[in-house]
Amino acid sequence: MILAGGFGTRLRPLTLTCPKPLVPVANVPIIRRIVEKLPDDVDKVVLAVNYKLEQLRDYFAHNDVGREVVLVEERQPLGTAGAIKNVEAEVDGPFFVFNGDVLDSLDLASFRRFHEKRGGLGTISLWEVPDPRHFGVMEMDGERIVRFVEKPQTKEEAPSHLANAGTYLLEPEVFDFIPAGKAVSVERETFPALLQAGRRLHGFPFGGYWVDAGRPDTYLHANETVLHAAGRKVLLGPGTTHEAATFDDWAVVGARCRVGAGATIARSVLLDGVTVGARATVRDSIVGPGARVGDDAVLVECVVGEGAAIEKGLLLKNVKVDPAADAS
Repeated sequence: MILAGGFGTRLRPLTLTCPKPLVPVANVPIIRRIVEKLPDDVDKVVLAVNYKLEQLRDYFAHNDVGREVVLVEERQPLGTAGAIKNVEAEVDGPFFVFNGDVLDSLDLASFRRFHEKRGGLGTISLWEVPDPRHFGVMEMDGERIVRFVEKPQTKEEAPSHLANAGTYLLEPEVFDFIPAGKAVSVERETFPALLQAGRRLHGFPFGGYWVDAGRPDTYLHANETVLHAAGRKVLLGPGTTHEAATFDDWAVVGARCRVGAGATIARSVLLDGVTVGARATVRDSIVGPGARVGDDAVLVECVVGEGAAIEKGLLLKNVKVDPAADAS
């Protein structure tokens, strides 16, 4: 199951017109990247959805991802554990749980073998972080988790640097520990309750990469990470044209974009159908689908919504432009 019920508020204005799971990273929707890395014998995907459900339903109706996809509506915010409980009727055995805005290099086949060999009610993926104060971190006894510490106030209070990486493999008995119809946090309530009841949870550290694509800065980092993992610095979508443009450091450009002569795209993402005028500069920014950046305009650390227009010669820094807005 994939937790995809959030409103994507941190990624606005992109998510004002598109649900976060469909926002592309390196030109592929986040949700599709999660589905495509599943082991071959996983034949069913359940999405816990609230915001813009119809757009998600339409996407899967028109895009075959090789597996049955079931959307379960979350009519009110239920938290991470409440959303898991809400899909109980669709689950009949051990199941993966993914956060819909996290991309990583976790080897799911190895993760599952570890879980099956160790037993217990659940296995949690763990990522080592330099500063544990911003994460839920684990106290470990070998491979077993013995305590959860959510966002310790100081580094000294943290029992380790192993953070909850947001992917779980759970046994269906976990449903018995989650009350129905109410908001519950799996990290703050369900997992600690399992430990208190004497049930076993294990941790699975992994290396490679891990990134939360849920904020503009981390979304850009996710694109860069996926691009570099594929051994590339620049990605241009089909039908995109550019006239002697400069792509500096790294860049992701969607389908059917037009980049004018002398333009510079640096550490930025242009989604489908974007037009960038001659000599314009887009740096450390995200430009939503169908948006237009005028000749000689400069965007630095901006997020531009779908269909917005940036006038010729305009300089914008650290600005969010709403969908279909006319910035002049």
